Amino acid sequence: MRTFKFASRFLELEYWTQSKLTEEEYPMKRIVFGLIILLSSIVLIGCEGKSTEESADNYTYQLKLDDSYEVTGYSGTHTNLIIPSTYMGKTVTSIGNEAFARISSITSVMIPSGIISIGNSAFSNCTGLTSITFEPESQLTSIGRSAFNNCSNLSSVTIPANVANIGTNPFTFCDSLVAIDIDENNAYYVSIDGVLFNKDITQLLSYPAGKQESGYEVPLSVTSIDTNAFYSCSGLTSITISSSVIHIGNSAFYMCTGLTGVIFEAGSQLTSMGDSAFSSCSQLSSMTIPSSVTSIGSSAFANCSSLTSVTFEAGSQLMSINLRTFYSCGSLAGVTIPSGVTIIGYAAFYDCTGLASVTFEAGSQLTSIDRNAFMNCGNLSSITIPVNVSEIQSDAFLFCEGLVNIDVEDDNANYTSVNGVLFNKDMTHLLLYPIGKTASSYEIPSSVTSIDWYAFYNCSRLTSISIPPNVNNIGYAAFSKCTGLTSITFEPGSQLTSIDVGVFKYCTSLSSFTIPPSVTSIDLSAFANCSSLTTITIPSNVTSLKASAFADCSSLVSINVDEDNADYVSVDGVLFDIEMTRLLSYPAGKQDSSYQIPEGVTSIENQAFKNCNHLTSVTLPSSLIAMNRQEFRLCSGLVSVEVEEDNSVFVAVDGILFNKDMTTLYFYPPGKQDSSYQIPATVTRIDRYAFFNCGNLTSVTIPAAVSDIGTFAFHNCGSLTIYAAAASVPSGWDRYWNPSNRPVVWEYGS
Repeated sequence: MRTFKFASRFLELEYWTQSKLTEEEYPMKRIVFGLIILLSSIVLIGCEGKSTEESADNYTYQLKLDDSYEVTGYSGTHTNLIIPSTYMGKTVTSIGNEAFARISSITSVMIPSGIISIGNSAFSNCTGLTSITFEPESQLTSIGRSAFNNCSNLSSVTIPANVANIGTNPFTFCDSLVAIDIDENNAYYVSIDGVLFNKDITQLLSYPAGKQESGYEVPLSVTSIDTNAFYSCSGLTSITISSSVIHIGNSAFYMCTGLTGVIFEAGSQLTSMGDSAFSSCSQLSSMTIPSSVTSIGSSAFANCSSLTSVTFEAGSQLMSINLRTFYSCGSLAGVTIPSGVTIIGYAAFYDCTGLASVTFEAGSQLTSIDRNAFMNCGNLSSITIPVNVSEIQSDAFLFCEGLVNIDVEDDNANYTSVNGVLFNKDMTHLLLYPIGKTASSYEIPSSVTSIDWYAFYNCSRLTSISIPPNVNNIGYAAFSKCTGLTSITFEPGSQLTSIDVGVFKYCTSLSSFTIPPSVTSIDLSAFANCSSLTTITIPSNVTSLKASAFADCSSLVSINVDEDNADYVSVDGVLFDIEMTRLLSYPAGKQDSSYQIPEGVTSIENQAFKNCNHLTSVTLPSSLIAMNRQEFRLCSGLVSVEVEEDNSVFVAVDGILFNKDMTTLYFYPPGKQDSSYQIPATVTRIDRYAFFNCGNLTSVTIPAAVSDIGTFAFHNCGSLTIYAAAASVPSGWDRYWNPSNRPVVWEYGS
């Protein structure tokens, strides 16, 4: 939308002055000019339609379809505002969405009687606002959601008689608001002791956040507590919810940080609690949920950090515990799940670190335990899976450090447990080995063909494990973070075909490993961060191997390949494809200080040299045409990168890597000892991470030609001062070019 001002008199005089008209010519010219202005106005209105914005007296307006105006903004400095009732001879009938939002200097507002609607968030975050006054005979019918949100100094408000529609609690975070009053002639709303209700008092709409009473009893006529009704009422310590209430809305009691107790009257008819209904009530210590409740929304009690007990009344009709319902209730000690619950949702009890007991009522109908349902419940030592459960997600009990036994009811048709270890019914899938088991070794049963995702994740007490020959699949991160594991034995005749992503990642005590000859693929990070691993041999049948499979194996000195392998080869412990055109992995523990990449290599896989800290120099062959330009940025000891002179893509000067014509600086070695560096005048671009971790540099001079600098180009250069010829940051430099905020001297050398 275009913004313009009607200033025809000014334009007329300006035209007359600049045209140097005589007094005799002026009257006729004035008529002509007036017609021009009129026609221009018609054209503008025709082109812009009803969306054209105009301004006057620091207010901006928008013409509406009914030929009235809406106030859309204010740019003045007055603190006591009287909103205009007319503009350009037309009535102002509405205040637009966010029209006065975030203007903290406003202290009072007078709203004229002709205003019909106040938009969403119209006065949101007007933190200085203390008074709202409506002119007599107000025609206001609608107040949008969050209209006065976070007007933290507003103490009272009286809603006019004609208001028929009030959006979701328009007074949230109004911490000083003690009363919401209603004109006695209003046919739609009523106020009782400053609390806002619909007219027949069946809906409680808004309880003022600044109200001083510590306790409140919901009237017996109320059937619904509205969304956000008690939002952030931190002074409220107790509430009694009448038996007539059927529904509690989303975030109804969200962040009532002083609330310690909630009492449901006997005979409660409550059927549902909305999402986040009591979320972040950090002082709430106990909750008894009426038997009539069938639905509890997501995150309903999330972050209730003092909640120690939750009791479901006998005969509970609850059918599901939804996602994040009790998320991060760290004090919750135990819970009994009603028999009618069929689903425990995603992260339902995630991070309930104090949870020691989970019991299922007799006759449990539970069928599904979702992902992360009990994740990080560190005090949970045992759990018994009910008879009807048909689905348990692989990470449902992740990081349950104290879990020793997962038992299964005998008649369950889908799962079984042997010595506390969870399997599918026919014991072909090992699903979960409890983290808290104290045994140092384990022999996987011979019936097992598949080890599930996360099956042994973080089982740090295990030092050895034996895998039977029938196992043909080991799932994602199955043994990841088994930091005590020193021995993995594959029994003769192993049928294992693939080692999945991160399967042995962070097995930091594993010093040797024999990959079964049946393996054909090794995926991303399969052995990453196995810091004690010294050598590994790739079997003959491997046809797919991800370069990062051995990333950050800091003791690995050699990656060997079976001589009959048709796809890969090793030269001096460095891994290549069979044609030696791709360098796949250089062992991080290799002790050599220099390395010349063989001629014929055309590409280097990403992270092939990650954390190869023993290297001080690397020479790139003339054949190399493709690699990650920052491939060596984590080689902290690297002093120099050299390039064969016939290379068509790269060139090195004084050990620093550039493109061939030296217009782009790719990489400055982090181990280089020089304290200062003058970037060549040919350079127009500095690549991302180019000077990453160059701790020895104290000064870098950037020439005027540099118009482009990539992200994190000068990150973690702790002693660096940057001298730039530019007067300020050029538009082509990434916003994070200097994320460590090293000092910059601008206009250097000018």
